[in-house]
Amino acid sequence: MSYWVYENLPRRKTRVHLASCSYCQDGRGIHGGGETATGQWLGPFHSFEDADLKARNRNQPDHRNCYECLPSPGEEADLPVTVSTFENSVALCEWDEVTELRCALTLRWKPVGKVERDDAGKLKFPKVEQLPGLYRLRMRSRLGKESIYIGESDNLWRRFGNYRNPGPSQQTSLRINAVLKSWLEAGGEISVAIMDEAWIDAETGQEKGDLSKKSIRRMFENFAVSSSHGDDVESLNR
Repeated sequence: MSYWVYENLPRRKTRVHLASCSYCQDGRGIHGGGETATGQWLGPFHSFEDADLKARNRNQPDHRNCYECLPSPGEEADLPVTVSTFENSVALCEWDEVTELRCALTLRWKPVGKVERDDAGKLKFPKVEQLPGLYRLRMRSRLGKESIYIGESDNLWRRFGNYRNPGPSQQTSLRINAVLKSWLEAGGEISVAIMDEAWIDAETGQEKGDLSKKSIRRMFENFAVSSSHGDDVESLNR
């Protein structure tokens, strides 16, 4: 019996799996391709202890066992931890079937201005419409170091206002406000871009992403965050 660890980088989580788990498939994943755009498989390991230690050493804040093949106490605790528990469960709904979905996402960032500070020392953002969408804050220091933050909102104008005047309970706005101010104080520049093109290519054809729907905005946000990772660019998304 062997084990694998899956690490999802944008979501900062690790999961320990049995090699024969349907989600793992000996490190090939559910689609059989191994590494994905958002993560990687680590292994194999000959003992659960080795796999668990490797997962913990990745220092991701969300670390657990797979809830199907290695349920923790309180998670499917009534089921024995064996692969046969799932492989031998042949009572299926007659109306359900294996389904595969495919799509490709296309987005385009359009720079709209800079983040600066006004005479009172507050952040000043470029003017944007009160519309739903995605935004990107791209920071560059005087030495060329880059950081990036990507977010989504149902009202871009209001979101930038929150970063300018964060409330005491708005933890994310407080964090981003402090980060942006520190970059400007150090002499860095901050470019603001918004997504002005969002297309979904599915088997049914191409359609424009409906950004009024939070689920669509989150899908493009996760795609943009995972695509922005690089050795020379620090992502500020948690």
